[in-house]
Order: sequence, then structure tokens, then C-alpha cells
Amino acid sequence: MGRTTIRSGQIKDDNIQIVDLSDFAVVTGTDLNVTVQQGRIRNDNVITNVAAHSLAVSDNATNYIELDTTGTSYKNTIGFTSGRIPLATVVTASGAITVINDVRTWISIPAVASADPIYLGGSPTTDGTWKISVSGAFLIFERRESGVYVQKGTMPSVPFFDTSWGW
Repeated sequence: MGRTTIRSGQIKDDNIQIVDLSDFAVVTGTDLNVTVQQGRIRNDNVITNVAAHSLAVSDNATNYIELDTTGTSYKNTIGFTSGRIPLATVVTASGAITVINDVRTWISIPAVASADPIYLGGSPTTDGTWKISVSGAFLIFERRESGVYVQKGTMPSVPFFDTSWGW
């Protein structure tokens, strides 16, 4: 059975997986080049449509392909860069691309110090903005309503796959 490419704007139900989306997929190009497929990127309130483009990769190496917040793609052979969006690892040998590993994710949570809250959906002073903070071993979820933050829930800040929980 063939694979159908679906753009993110075409999703009509929740039965879709990231592998089915072509936005910023990294695919084999010619020689030691990959093609980064077209996609749409959001940076705060700015949405940018980025055309498909070619990117040269290094031979006999693992190449880390990533985007910045403007949609510009980069590659390096060290590892993914903090502040950029990982797309794929591309392994090359003897002048050819041997493996492309898709590492795109649905959502990215910015890395912050445990004392710094994360604000999603607006500025800290705007009603409707979500605030996620850490208190002890818990994440605290609050939403700003009528000028004040109202707690909506908590969850343990440890990973769900932590085997010390006995799961």
C-alpha cells in the first residue's frame, strides 16, 4: 500500500500520526544533498510559510538537520542546537546518504530553569494565558481569568516512564 502525503492544514480528525505529515520532512535529494520539504512555522504571533529547499550534508558523518524560528534550516555534525527545532539525523557514507531518521515532534516545550514559569497563549498579563510552573515535584497549570491566575490542575513533574513508580 502506498503512502499518501498529508499537509497539516488538511487534518480533519485526530487519527493522524506525525509520520503522515510532510511539513519540514527531510528526504533524500541528489548526491550529498537532502530536501527539506515545505512547511509552516509559528514564532509567537508570526506564521511563516517556508518553501522546500535543498541542504548539503557532510560525507561519512551523522548530520543533524534543524530549523531556527524563522524557518531557516541548518546542518551540523555535532548534535542538535539549543533553541532550534530538530528535524532529522542524516547518516552518510562513501558519498551517499544511507539513513534518514525523522525526529520531528508534535510539540516542543521550551527549556527553562525550574523557578521560571512558562506562559502559553499570550503575555503574562493577558486573560486566557496559561502559566505552567514547578512547585516541588509537581507541575502547576494555571489560567489567567479576570486579571488573576486560577489553578486548573497539577501533575507530577517526573517522566511518566519513571520505573520507580512501579509501572
